[in-house]
Amino acid sequence: MLRALTGFILILLLIGCSSVKPEDYTTLDSLYQQILIEIEDEDYTDAEVLIAALKSEYPFSPQAVEVELFRADIEFEKEEFELSAASYRRFFEMHPAHEKLPYALYKRALSYRAMMDSEDRDQLPTRQMVETAKMLLAAYPQSEYADEAEKMVSEGRKSLALHELYVAEYYFNRDEYGASAGRARIVIEQYGDTGLAERARGILEKANAAEAQEDR
Repeated sequence: MLRALTGFILILLLIGCSSVKPEDYTTLDSLYQQILIEIEDEDYTDAEVLIAALKSEYPFSPQAVEVELFRADIEFEKEEFELSAASYRRFFEMHPAHEKLPYALYKRALSYRAMMDSEDRDQLPTRQMVETAKMLLAAYPQSEYADEAEKMVSEGRKSLALHELYVAEYYFNRDEYGASAGRARIVIEQYGDTGLAERARGILEKANAAEAQEDR
């Protein structure tokens, strides 16, 4: 109930800021075509008003499903990546047989990619990007987005490995050699194909040597 009320208030606010009047478009096709025009012109506020109108007036039309992706695309273009990731995920879950599921997965992965941070930061968006890209590759290996998905998996795994190395070095510098060695082993065992195994082995050897020295 609260979500519906919040959505209604948002629509009213959008209408107040919009230069279009949904009532001017008297057919489903005219409304849909105008949405395409507004998106092409990057008039996202107007597009969102018309999208809301289409979903309200024609809730069971194929276009009502299609504009859900348009709304996610608008969020992505506005760099509202948490919202776009959630919207693409919702589309995937709500329309499991839709022909544009590969696109929804791809853009969801890109949304996570845009939220990736440096190796010393939380890697949740990186893990989500890798997971989503793998889903795309597993379900749609012949998709036009497959090559980019493979690149995202590779990029994400290297970022995760760098994070493990950062943590391993952090622990080493705090004289927590067992924890440092454990993180280095993760890189060797799980991310050995990222080109970072040699660096991890160096940390592992140092940590083991330091720990052995302490035990004497």
